[in-house]
Formats: sequence, C-alpha cells, structure tokens
Amino acid sequence: MRMEWAAIGLVAAVAMGAGQALAEGDKRFGEEILEILRDEGTIDDERYAELKAKEAAEALPAGDDWTITYKRGLHISRNDGMVKLDIGGRIQGDFASIHTSKSLDRSIPGGDGEGVEFRRARFYMSGEANERIIWKAQIDFANGSVELADMYIGMKGLGFLGTAKVGHVKQPYSLEELTSSKYITFMERSLASVFDSARNYGLSFSNTLFDERATWSAGVFSPTDGTGFNFSSTADLDVSGRVTGLPLYQEEGRRLIHVGLSGSFRSRDNTSVRFRQRPEIHLAQHYVDTGSQVTDGSGLLGAELAVVCGPFHISSEWKHTWIDEMVGGTSRAFGGYITTGIFLTGEHRPYKTSNGTWVGVDPLEPFDPSQGHWGSFEIATRYSYLEVEEKNLNGGRGQNIGVALNWYPYDSVRISVNYIYADVKKTGTGNSLFRTSGDIHGFLSRAQIEF
Repeated sequence: MRMEWAAIGLVAAVAMGAGQALAEGDKRFGEEILEILRDEGTIDDERYAELKAKEAAEALPAGDDWTITYKRGLHISRNDGMVKLDIGGRIQGDFASIHTSKSLDRSIPGGDGEGVEFRRARFYMSGEANERIIWKAQIDFANGSVELADMYIGMKGLGFLGTAKVGHVKQPYSLEELTSSKYITFMERSLASVFDSARNYGLSFSNTLFDERATWSAGVFSPTDGTGFNFSSTADLDVSGRVTGLPLYQEEGRRLIHVGLSGSFRSRDNTSVRFRQRPEIHLAQHYVDTGSQVTDGSGLLGAELAVVCGPFHISSEWKHTWIDEMVGGTSRAFGGYITTGIFLTGEHRPYKTSNGTWVGVDPLEPFDPSQGHWGSFEIATRYSYLEVEEKNLNGGRGQNIGVALNWYPYDSVRISVNYIYADVKKTGTGNSLFRTSGDIHGFLSRAQIEF
C-alpha cells in the first residue's frame, strides 16, 4: 500500500512539475511513469488502469480550468462559467485654475484661485456565482474620506424582470448620470445633473427588450448618506424608472439614434430639499443654491436624445422638477444641456445596448510613437442651463459654455483639458438678501487611469 501511495505521489509530482508540457498537450509523460511502475511490478494492471484514469482526471494544471484576462481591470473566470471575479478601480487627478468676477467673489468669497485634488480614487471587486448571483463592492477614497459607490448583491436571469439588485446603487434616471464618470465627455456632468439622485439604498430591476434595441429599469430607494445609512422617523422614499430605445442602430453602434425617458417621484414627510450646484468645476463654489426648502414631495421628469454618426456624436437632455413646498405651493425648476463632439482619429463614441449608456473609447491605433501611432483625440463642446428661481426657490440661474480636448493614448488612460465659461444670475443662498450676478472662467485638466 505504501508503494502505491508513493506511486500516486510520484505521478502527481511529476505531472505538476511538467505542467508546461501537459498544457501543450503532451500527456505521454505521466503515462510512461505509470508503465515503468507496472513493468517493475510495483503496481498491477488493474491498479495501473485506475491510476491512469485518476492521473488523466486530476493531474492537469489548474490553469486549464481558469481564464485570466486584463482589459480595464483584471478578469478571472472559471471555464465552466460558475465563478467570475473582476478587480479594478480608477484614479482621477485634477487641476483647476478659477477666475471669478469681483461681484461674485464679494457675494461668495473664496472661489478665485488654483487647486488640485484627487477627484476619484476608487477600488472595486465584483463577480458572479452559480451563473445567476452577481455582486459588487466599490469604495471611493478621494478627498481623505471613505464613501460607498456601488455596493450590492443581486440575481440575473429572472425572466421579464431581468436582473435584480439590492444595495447602494444608482437610481435609474438620466443618461449622463448613469454613464460612468470614466466615460463622460467633460470632466464634470452638466449643470442639470443637480436634479439627479445618483446612488441610494434600494431594490431595482432592469432588462432589455427587442434584442437589446430597448431597455427598461425601475426601483424603489431610501435616501442615504455616503455610507449607505439611513434611519429616520420620516417616511422618505424614491420611486424611479427609465426606458430607452434605439430607432437606429447600425455598424455595431457607429451609427445610432438613442431616445430615453426618465421619471422619479420623491415622497418626503415634511423634510427638506436643497438644490445647489457648482459651475461644472468641482473645485469651485456652489453659486446656484436654493437653501433648504421644506417639502412633502417632488417629481422629476427627464428626456434624452443622442445621435452617433461615425466620429461625430451629439447628446442632449432636458430635466424638469416640481417641488411641493409646505409654504408657497408648488415650485418648478429645470435645466438641460447639449453636447457635441468629434473624434479626429476616426473612432466613434461607444454605446452599451444592455443598459443604454456610453462606455469607454478604444483607440484604433494605441500610443506607439515608433509606429507613428498617437492614440485617439476628441474635441467637444457643451452648452448647459439651470434655473431654480421660482417662488421660494431663490437659488438663481446659471448657464455654461464648455470646450473639451480628450486624448486617449490607450483604452484605460485618458488626459482631459477643459475650458468652462459660466454666467451666473442672481446668485445667493436661498432667501439671502445679498444677491448678485457675475461670470467665471475655469481652466481644468485631468489625468485618469482605469485599472
């Protein structure tokens, strides 16, 4: 018996040590060892057959059972599809030079100057198990604090209900909000993003229709802080939904028309709502600010339109909200944007049909100066508008004009330069008596890597 166990150990050791040979299809090596042991009388024919079968089933190197790839993160999957693991993150390092008019600086001081920051420093792990269970844990360490981004568990393959997620996730509202910050055209989202709920704790469902020519998503959410926590005696609840469609989709997205509609109802139990926004410069002050307004609910409606025609792309959204104030009746606020861009090197803006959002650019010729390849270049413009100035919503109005130059040397690296001109009207904080107008010039840059 000892000799048999020695034989098994010897075969296993040789098989593991000769993993490269086995990976290349040379299975004769282990068989020859077994034949020698049989010929020397160490094992008989029956035991030889058993060990040969065992060696064939178990002696293959573990690498044959798994696939490991790297593209915008590390992706590990078992070849039977039962286990998948993704590991990655992003770093966004920003610089801003901000110049404000004297009238604005007197009203809200501290907005003039230069600065740097890590806009985002995120790390995540996500995965799948048993072909249905999905999960993701993503944490942001930017600005010296720890906050949750995506943090959920879920299940896919639920028939018409598609995929379910429970946890800290984005509410289904707005094309620009649901597009990752890695893939938005400008460094910051538009003025109108002030209405977006971003992430909250809730339960959501999403699915595709008509061979991914349409999508729908809906969910119910509890408003939370940056750690996903909420405990209150008030019954605050958000119900949000979004539908999208592709009337035109050709050449794998090189030509497409996207339309979408989003809605959200926010039930509030005599709590406050506040809209405050920077001029698309994260290091700038909040020049549009309603202050806290007591409300028992609000509603939002957003419309989306986007077109891709080869290297040219255009996208636009209009967002409208109604706030039921406890004093003063119903007030309205609205905003929107239009963004145009063109890839000078021939790429097109990629679109993800499974959820109706923009995704990352793959340069046709990644950076390699020795071959005369310089990556992908994109120039873009944007106009955006925001008004929160009705009845008790004395937050002011703002409009921005922006120009962006984006360089993608590789699919995971992006260098951005933005110029933002902002015109602010009647700025203040809520019912502040000292309200004024002015303009802002911002020169911004970002170095971003996705890993």
